[in-house]
Amino acid sequence: TLSALGADPIAPRVAPDPVVPTSTIRFTLSVATQVSFTVVDALGRQVAASGPYRLPAGTHHEELPPLQGLPAGRYTLICSTGEQRRSVPFLKTVF
Repeated sequence: TLSALGADPIAPRVAPDPVVPTSTIRFTLSVATQVSFTVVDALGRQVAASGPYRLPAGTHHEELPPLQGLPAGRYTLICSTGEQRRSVPFLKTVF
């Protein structure tokens, strides 16, 4: 089960938002599982990805997939496990 730290009990958090080159994804897994991260643009096109990673149960802090070279704008991070998929929108500034 994928849950979050913060106000929304099920979506991962991206911090800081707007993102900077060293932004992190904070999330909690209730069981060990494979996790992958995909970033899509406003048109739903995949623009970055990382994983899958096998992670143990617990709280995790992972770096956002690299976003250098992408224009500033609104993107969505999709976190996927074997059973669940959660998404969270975020803003990217120019860096």
